[in-house]
Amino acid sequence: MLDMMVKLLGPRRDIELVAGCVDEGIDGYRAPSLEKAIELAARHDITIETISYPDLEFARMDEVVKQMPRMSAEQRDAKGLKACSYCGVFRRQGLNALAERVGADWMALGHNLDDVAQTVLMNLQKGEIDRTIRLAPHTWAPIKGLVPRIIPLRWIPEQEIHAYAHGEGLPFFHGDCPYAPGALRQRSRDMIARLEADVPGSRHGLVHSMDAIKRLHIEANGDIPSKEWADGEANKCERCGEVTSKPICQACIFRDWLAE
Repeated sequence: MLDMMVKLLGPRRDIELVAGCVDEGIDGYRAPSLEKAIELAARHDITIETISYPDLEFARMDEVVKQMPRMSAEQRDAKGLKACSYCGVFRRQGLNALAERVGADWMALGHNLDDVAQTVLMNLQKGEIDRTIRLAPHTWAPIKGLVPRIIPLRWIPEQEIHAYAHGEGLPFFHGDCPYAPGALRQRSRDMIARLEADVPGSRHGLVHSMDAIKRLHIEANGDIPSKEWADGEANKCERCGEVTSKPICQACIFRDWLAE
């Protein structure tokens, strides 16, 4: 994504590109990946900002995983949660903090077609239509209090991005998170791969479905998607000030569990 945005937008004088990475604190996985990101940013003469979970007053993910059995035993709502449940919440706050640090007007995420299709499937599996309505891109549905997200690669399959990176000689770390096995996203990833093999175009169909759900929301409510949530249900966390639909955001709840 960074390579393509530099080539497409780099010559424009009215746009400044800044790269950003969140360090979750996973030994043997994030460090080599960060090295490649820093190398790529340097190749394009792009400033890169990084932030770690301890910078946000969260524990490193390696420490969170060690504490998960105790949290599951002591907190009813923690039962059944996987490492990705914690990591995803913390990472979103990391991205928000990076955007605030640099004064970003827009945030571009590197998710590809497979990533977005998996997210849509997971939301539909759990009946979370509101989450689907709020998914990026936010070009037509900004959420109050958040830097709007765009997903430039959301229509491009993961395999094609991999091939592009190889063909262009881009530095990247080819490894998987050690905590991914067993997570809902990992299972959805396998399901999407099998579905795409049996019915080519299924990934695109799921993403088109997401856009159709947003359009139906507009027709039913006469308003842009997520505006009601953004203006009505969204609050500022009483602890940290982050946007949330509850008085206390999930990140602060997780932080309390870890402290206890």
